[in-house]
Amino acid sequence: MKGGKTDALIVPELEAMLGTYHPRNVPWTKAEDEILRRYYNRVPIDALMKHLPGRTVAAAKDRATRTMRGE
Repeated sequence: MKGGKTDALIVPELEAMLGTYHPRNVPWTKAEDEILRRYYNRVPIDALMKHLPGRTVAAAKDRATRTMRGE
């Protein structure tokens, strides 16, 4: 860095992800909660996760547990 200017580093693979990245802590939707209520522990987890894009298995398990407890 010279004179306060920076050279822009562009990584094409990362640039392509800019429009599809799902940041953490995105609120759960009513539809996602309903999917968990209806299907969690009733269908294989890998099949369930196909309908919860951007969510991890750990997040789905945690949310399902909280939803079933009424939190």
